[in-house]
Amino acid sequence: MVVNEGPIAVMGPLSIMGTGTFAEVLLALVLLLGGPFLLRWLWNMTLPAWWSAPVLDYWMTFRLIVMVALLGLVFRLL
Repeated sequence: MVVNEGPIAVMGPLSIMGTGTFAEVLLALVLLLGGPFLLRWLWNMTLPAWWSAPVLDYWMTFRLIVMVALLGLVFRLL
């Protein structure tokens, strides 16, 4: 006889560590606001030295990340 213990919990990426939704929101904000700093640093250290690529500021990098995410969403829907 099989006893039903209840529904299986859907586990998010941070559920293994026992963190709640506040930590997930905080991590998303850190990645959303901190990601452009890392990309800008990598871009400005590498690409202008190789060829005449423009030097990016924070908001240009943020918009670049948003455009790439939207482009990926469009191609995922096709």
